[in-house]
Amino acid sequence: MTAWIFSVSSAHPENLSYGFTKGYWDTPDHRDVEEGDELYFWVAGGGSLSGVAIATSDPQPIARPGRPQLEDLEPVWGGTRLYKDRIYLEPYSTAPIESPTAGQLLRALGYSETETVRLRQPFAISDERALSFLRSCFHISAVDLVTVGSAASGDDYQRREHRRSVSERVERVGQATFRKNVMAAYAGRCAVTGEAVEETLEAAHILDYGSHAISDRWNGVLLRADIHRLFDARLLQIDATGGLEFDTSLEATAYWHLRERTAFVPRDAAKAKRAGAFAQRIALDAIAAHDPPRVNQPPRASTTGVARRAAERRLGGA
Repeated sequence: MTAWIFSVSSAHPENLSYGFTKGYWDTPDHRDVEEGDELYFWVAGGGSLSGVAIATSDPQPIARPGRPQLEDLEPVWGGTRLYKDRIYLEPYSTAPIESPTAGQLLRALGYSETETVRLRQPFAISDERALSFLRSCFHISAVDLVTVGSAASGDDYQRREHRRSVSERVERVGQATFRKNVMAAYAGRCAVTGEAVEETLEAAHILDYGSHAISDRWNGVLLRADIHRLFDARLLQIDATGGLEFDTSLEATAYWHLRERTAFVPRDAAKAKRAGAFAQRIALDAIAAHDPPRVNQPPRASTTGVARRAAERRLGGA
């Protein structure tokens, strides 16, 4: 398995969300990317690791004399570069939980911290420790990425969409410890309603357990059971600062007034990772809501208004 670091112009960071929305990445030079490779995106300038995707094709030449033309031959990339190849991709995330500096990234990949010029051009990574570091920045596993990369079949699309829309209600290894830790972090009160009756409270995973298998304290939010159901069904989103957004389908219900509140977010040692988890959850939902069907791929299942609006905010509008 090979991973690639691609540079995103600091003058046009919007190119990342544009490419993830379109489902491809155009390159000015040929790179030996292969279908199934992991693609990590680094925004140049100030420097930040800002996205990860799976290549769903080898590079394809954009100019194709005597061959069938690619669709969408007039993409609206920021900047004036001319592009040679197109790599189709399946987005995974635009919200890393760990944000290494350029020096930290280079050191983890086996290079000198001073070799920042390397981050200006795409380069391949095959060392397993380096791959593990990149994946840890998004708290994903190789299994997660293989699942995302196999999404070209209809069955996989339905499975993935279902996993994102409704979390599986199953008993999990370590659930008792997870609940205890989350109860302590939130002082035994529902983050949204303030409810303190223990029998009504549940420890919810911010990043779905079925996709990420993370039961650390920072990946939990304490919610009343009915609020938990709304959260799992994406009828409620909580952002990194505690902002609440309810789907408009709840406008005529008793839940609607809760939108004026701010959820309690613990200010403990795990607050940065917790904020990153909330941001990544919204980013994943936004990608699922905004990502159009690819050629030869079936339409995706519908998503809630919350996810659609998140897509419009984070990925540049409908």
